[in-house]
Amino acid sequence: MTHEQFIENCQLFYQQIYPDIEYYRNFYQSDVQISDWELKEIILYNNQETYPFMIYYTSLTCAYYALEKHLLNLNNQLIQIDKHKKQLFYKQKSKTTDHLKEMLLQLKIKGKHIQKYTIKTIIVISILKSKIKLSKEYNDDCYNWTQANKTLTATNNVNVFLE
Repeated sequence: MTHEQFIENCQLFYQQIYPDIEYYRNFYQSDVQISDWELKEIILYNNQETYPFMIYYTSLTCAYYALEKHLLNLNNQLIQIDKHKKQLFYKQKSKTTDHLKEMLLQLKIKGKHIQKYTIKTIIVISILKSKIKLSKEYNDDCYNWTQANKTLTATNNVNVFLE
């Protein structure tokens, strides 16, 4: 891959992941700042289905893993930027190499900014996950969901046996 192609791929990658990170940050930022009681009310109000705390916790877990994946890819991208910069260091100095070095420097700065933003968002989600796991309602949901699945599994086993 040429340096130009690499730079273009980095720019596209940043454009793809940033809105995702920003969405999670905006979606969960207010939840982390409210009291446990208010958070419980919001979860119950927004999730009219059974096991609302498990649903909320699952959404946090999905967001967490999506952000972790972005962070891993971003970290790899930043390593590749350094490799490309080193390759350009050994090339003969020209306007093109200077321009590419500057582009890589700007990508690294932007990548570091997105990296910090991603880490902060992961922290927000981790805090929320901890808050939810400590709630009695979440534990009740887990217990009731487990019991419902055991009953469903036992019923299915009986039906298979009777057929």
